[in-house]
Amino acid sequence: MFISNTMNALNMFKEQQMKLDKQNESKKSSFQLDSILNKEEDPERVQARLKSIRAKLSLGKKLTAAELEYLRQHDPVLYMKAIKIEMSRKMMREQIKNSKTKDEVQRVVSSHMSGVRGTNEDSQMEQAAIADESAKAMKSKRYIELPTAKEKRKEEEEEKHSSTYTKKKKHQVEQNHGDRFTCKI
Repeated sequence: MFISNTMNALNMFKEQQMKLDKQNESKKSSFQLDSILNKEEDPERVQARLKSIRAKLSLGKKLTAAELEYLRQHDPVLYMKAIKIEMSRKMMREQIKNSKTKDEVQRVVSSHMSGVRGTNEDSQMEQAAIADESAKAMKSKRYIELPTAKEKRKEEEEEKHSSTYTKKKKHQVEQNHGDRFTCKI
């Protein structure tokens, strides 16, 4: 009985401690959030930060998660544009990754560039992102090691002839061994 009462008291104490911890945590996070909001509520600061992010997008650079979150909170329209650009960038990156030759990579880049219509700021941002992504891809070790379409055809023809030659030679050797064997009997 005594142990049971002690356990109950201990559990109640733990529950109370957890409640106090949660309250303190929420007060801390609330205080931190208030201080962040008070710093960022200055309209000039908000506009300066948005201008900086817009400039980064215009250069075709990838935004950080914090920058995307900032856009989501302060400029939902630009946030949606940034998400669209990032999706386009990812799709192009995957297509480049699946390319078998340098020529295929060039076609992917050209296709994405030609898919961007207009001369407005949005189009320029997307074109800059495509250019940035293609520049990164073309500097990569994988791209450097990719053959051109002509080199790949040549390799395939050589392999085809090599395997055909090897099969013929193997067949001739087998026949020669068979003839020798026949002669020895």
